[in-house]
Amino acid sequence: MADDHEAQGRRWAVTVLLLCLVVLMAAAVVTVRFGLAGDDTDPPVVRAPSSSVTRRSASPGSGGFEESTSIDPTPGRGDPGRALLSAACDGTLTSSRSAPVADAGLVEVSGVVVDGQGVRWVINDSGDSARLFGLRTGDDGRVAVQEVAVTGAENLDWEDMAIHRSPSSEEIWLADTGDNQASRATVSLYRIAVPEAGAAEVAATRTEVAYPDGPHDVEAVAATPDGAVLLFTKEPGRSRLYRVPVTVPGVNGPGLPGPITVELLGEFPVGDGESSLLTGADMSARGDLVVLRTYGSVFVVGVPEGSAVIEALADESNRCRALPPVELQGEAIALTEDARGYVTVGEGKSPRLTTVLAPAP
Repeated sequence: MADDHEAQGRRWAVTVLLLCLVVLMAAAVVTVRFGLAGDDTDPPVVRAPSSSVTRRSASPGSGGFEESTSIDPTPGRGDPGRALLSAACDGTLTSSRSAPVADAGLVEVSGVVVDGQGVRWVINDSGDSARLFGLRTGDDGRVAVQEVAVTGAENLDWEDMAIHRSPSSEEIWLADTGDNQASRATVSLYRIAVPEAGAAEVAATRTEVAYPDGPHDVEAVAATPDGAVLLFTKEPGRSRLYRVPVTVPGVNGPGLPGPITVELLGEFPVGDGESSLLTGADMSARGDLVVLRTYGSVFVVGVPEGSAVIEALADESNRCRALPPVELQGEAIALTEDARGYVTVGEGKSPRLTTVLAPAP
């Protein structure tokens, strides 16, 4: 019996010794993998945990939807200001329409922006004079119209607008960039201050630009947080993205060089069929959200923190298809002043403003 107890004790001792060896070997592996303090080995990449949602996004080249998992865009849980993206992804957007805008001057609206006071500014396509219209919707749904002439500008083919907000001012870019025949050697951007209520005219500063790879038809533009302008080409199934650098007053003025050659950032897929031609775009003041419009679709695109906008646009898992435009024919889209929704407007006489919003927080 004593021999049995002695043998059992030896077995326990061996077991404990083996366990100690295993622990020491594991510690050695961890030390080699991650490095000790002062070691030259690269530290491990640490990623913060994040919630996720399953999105419906347009599958490449199909115009349909595919399921993908990504960072939860809900404000307070993911990147700030993503309520619109979240609502587009989960189908909780709501829309409302204004009364018809009964103004003889509005015949072919091609662009819209929303200023910090909620005024919708629109422009007509080619063939109109150099002017824009401020639209203010009353509590009864009726729209008051303010017509403003733009001095120092010419409307060859105005296609879209962009707005840039800074702590001290707001500026609107008018994009004379339409080129259906791809024949214009240069195109123009006109910069104006947001007109004051009751103003009848506003002065413009012109920036002449050229593309590094020849003419393009551009019907969608957006302003970045730093004041640069993004130009989106209108091509079947895709769009090329160009960047006009931040400009200063007087560009192309006396003693300054001629056209600015814009920078090609890359290209990204748009869709197919009625969703293949990009006609309008806008970017949030934070730069974390982009809306895209075609004749038949609206896409909301999240720009992850630290990502370049072209990277976000090219990765279709960052986008969700929103409510389709209700207009039979329309090109214009803009984010609301707080980026919780977007506005679309159609062409033709007596157009209506459609406002699409995420649920209130």
